[in-house]
Amino acid sequence: QQKTFVQKMVKSVNAAILTAILIAVAAGGEALAMPSPCRVSLGIPGNKPFTELKDGQIGGVIASTAATALRRMGCRVTGRQLPFARMYKWIHTGRLDVATSVLKTPERAALAYYSLPIVTEYALVGYLRGLKNPPRHISDLTSLRVGAQLGFRYPALDGRGIQLRRERSYEITLRKLGAKQLDAVLIGSITGPFLARDMALGAELDFMPLAVGETPLGVALARQTFSQADVELFDREVRKLTSAESWRETLAAY
Repeated sequence: QQKTFVQKMVKSVNAAILTAILIAVAAGGEALAMPSPCRVSLGIPGNKPFTELKDGQIGGVIASTAATALRRMGCRVTGRQLPFARMYKWIHTGRLDVATSVLKTPERAALAYYSLPIVTEYALVGYLRGLKNPPRHISDLTSLRVGAQLGFRYPALDGRGIQLRRERSYEITLRKLGAKQLDAVLIGSITGPFLARDMALGAELDFMPLAVGETPLGVALARQTFSQADVELFDREVRKLTSAESWRETLAAY
């Protein structure tokens, strides 16, 4: 089912990034503290502006929030750069302690603990301004060359006759859009404008006024390392962070 993203698409990339971030916080409740010493590996998929590892420093909205919450729990955190596929595999087998910027599904929740969402991102259809007959509805996509990222699902588009041209990353799809090898791209409401700005496409990018999906993103914690009580404590620490005045400063950095 189509979802209305906003009544009117934001007019600047910075505004798009900030207004698209929806914070989901944990419910209250007492939890037990982590045993000391606690040393954990934090998987970083390099999904800016959500996660980043540069010169050993953990950055990005989700990764930095998760690292701070873990440190408040008494843990020493070490970032580790991993692609998404390997990170999911490692967190589910206990080879990794914490995975960031991940989506909870029933199948995955049986293999690891998943936190409550930290950020919700919406799937948008982006196109270059000046496109003849720009898309306004999902049905308009059937005649367009639409780029999408490998491994991502878009249930709202299933069975609609839309042929997606999948690439390894948002960067590749945006590059092909800029070269007019694609007519439109499916990108995240936060990551898309962020990357477009870095690629000097921000001023040229426009969006279909409907989102075609949503992805609540949080972290996964290995069952071999953490308990349910630890997850409750983690969610509680995240709630403190995202409800503080300093949270706006955290968002503004991205």
